[in-house]
Amino acid sequence: MLWTFVISMALSFVSGRVLEDVSYSVSVPVLLLFILLNIVFDIVGMAVATASEKPFHSMSSRRVRGAQEALWLIRRADKVSNFCSDVVGDICGIISGTTSVVVALMIVEDLGVSLVITQFIVSGLVAALTVGGKAVGKSVGMGQSTRIMHMLGRMLCLFFRFFRKSNDGR
Repeated sequence: MLWTFVISMALSFVSGRVLEDVSYSVSVPVLLLFILLNIVFDIVGMAVATASEKPFHSMSSRRVRGAQEALWLIRRADKVSNFCSDVVGDICGIISGTTSVVVALMIVEDLGVSLVITQFIVSGLVAALTVGGKAVGKSVGMGQSTRIMHMLGRMLCLFFRFFRKSNDGR
């Protein structure tokens, strides 16, 4: 609950600042970014929930970069999946909804059309993109779970290596 509160506030603050007095060329990409984040984190949540440790044990014995980190994620699949799919996904869903209101208001101001109809159309498009993207993403997450987890493991490996070096002063 605390993570949800902190992340939601941070993302709301960033999107609010970015969308303050901007044009479509900024607001629509921000909206699409939140939809994409929602889909990507749902893919990660599905991948970690369905991934097997077996290939990563083999990779780890051959000292393949990222294998240990992938194992670490898979062993915490319930927490990682919950964080990715529920916490980040729900926050992005809420923020994309509020961002869609901003976009709808911009359309109403520029074109002088009905707010109700415009909001129905914009929110319908946002919902369709989100649900459709997540539906495709679930198949990708399940079907490519090993590849996705290895990629995430390599990213974590690089992150930890950079973090250790910056703290060591090297």
